Amino acid sequence: MRRNGEIAFMTDCARRRTQGTGFVLLVEAGVGTCTVEYIVATDPDRIPQDAAAAARREPG
Repeated sequence: MRRNGEIAFMTDCARRRTQGTGFVLLVEAGVGTCTVEYIVATDPDRIPQDAAAAARREPG
């Protein structure tokens, strides 16, 4: 994140085909709104369209 910034980090997270451990833990704890994927999906203006679409897909 230091090298490329927050937007690049969030874009990379959203484009991943699998969800990380942090995502799973946050969702299971009932705070899915704190995940990077949620932030990207609900405020896609600064994120590439493909990453925003990927953030909206079903976890798995």
